[in-house]
Amino acid sequence: MALLMDSYKGRLRTRAIAYYGAVAGLGSSFGLVIGGIIASYFSWRWGFLLNVPIGIVLSIMSLIAIKDVDRQRTPLDIFGNITSLFWALSVSFTVRY
Repeated sequence: MALLMDSYKGRLRTRAIAYYGAVAGLGSSFGLVIGGIIASYFSWRWGFLLNVPIGIVLSIMSLIAIKDVDRQRTPLDIFGNITSLFWALSVSFTVRY
């Protein structure tokens, strides 16, 4: 979604977000059906292997399609990173124990 917001402006942005929503809806619907078929006829473990070839293909496609743009560099927010790390750790330990 961040790539869509940075890459498109105006009406093209609206169209890109609409396509994104349509593909996400179709993907989640078909994913449940295909996952159920795989779990019924093979094993639920096979569902994890489906993401490997899809991830490889999408990584190659993104290297080809996404152009490098000039951006201004901003300094790293060290304090924000540390506080978010402590927050995530505290939530995970609170839920776990």
